[in-house]
Amino acid sequence: MKKLSRSTQLPFILLILLSFIYLSGCSREPSDVSLNIKGTIVDAEDLSPIPDAIVSFRKMNWSTDDVLKKIKTDVSGEYHFEYYYEGFCPAPLLKVRAEKEGYFLAQTSMSYFDCVEEIQICDLQLKKLPPK
Repeated sequence: MKKLSRSTQLPFILLILLSFIYLSGCSREPSDVSLNIKGTIVDAEDLSPIPDAIVSFRKMNWSTDDVLKKIKTDVSGEYHFEYYYEGFCPAPLLKVRAEKEGYFLAQTSMSYFDCVEEIQICDLQLKKLPPK
């Protein structure tokens, strides 16, 4: 068998070392995380707040679209969502959906990693349905 030269051995050894470091970091214990999101739901035409709109938060993954929580906005159209989970993120994306009778629904998605350990703002505008 042909022996590897020193210039070939060094990158190979570094690759093995880096792979080991990366894999050992992935196996560490999961940490507990809390999400903190607040925002305002407003009318798209005049930007007035929409009280009693329903804001739902769903974890988005490949197999489900589970609702984590539903919240009503207050009289100023504001909401505040706090969610605590143990371990790794349950899904990579969080869908935020706002709806109110007489309006089209609006939704957006946020990465869990954008929400961790700090308050994130998620304002949505609802457009009125056309008159019948």
